[in-house]
Amino acid sequence: MARYLHINRFEYDFIVLLTINLKKSKKLKMPADAILFKAGKCKKLIPINADWFYLRCASILRRMYKRGPIGIGKLREMYGGRRRRAFRPRYYSIVADGLLIIVLKALSQAKMIKFVPGGRTLTYRAQRKIYRLAQIIAHVDREILAIKQKQLLAQQRNM
Repeated sequence: MARYLHINRFEYDFIVLLTINLKKSKKLKMPADAILFKAGKCKKLIPINADWFYLRCASILRRMYKRGPIGIGKLREMYGGRRRRAFRPRYYSIVADGLLIIVLKALSQAKMIKFVPGGRTLTYRAQRKIYRLAQIIAHVDREILAIKQKQLLAQQRNM
């Protein structure tokens, strides 16, 4: 099993980089009718981002990397949201499982996840890919931090 790297600090950058990587790899195939899917009954419109399918796949992979085996029921709760009902009170609504099943099937066909007792988990190849991408982001983050520190030191010397 790959070592666990803490990726909380740069979740958005990590998910965007993983999305780009999944799209370039050509292993993950987006269904033809995916542009018609709504992300959940708590959403009013279909997703605006054209790459929403790859974005959802990357998000699910990150969650599986952090939490271990996850079932569809837990994913339904994670991706749910508040449902607005005009003048009546809002309530939390879970996502339909059809979309999640399509995403999980695509990931399993790409051999990125596998079924184990207790849910689905990442394969070794997917863990390795995620770990490498997290290392890239951490390295870039350290370089940016070093540049900012040098700039601050230069400003303090000029004062």
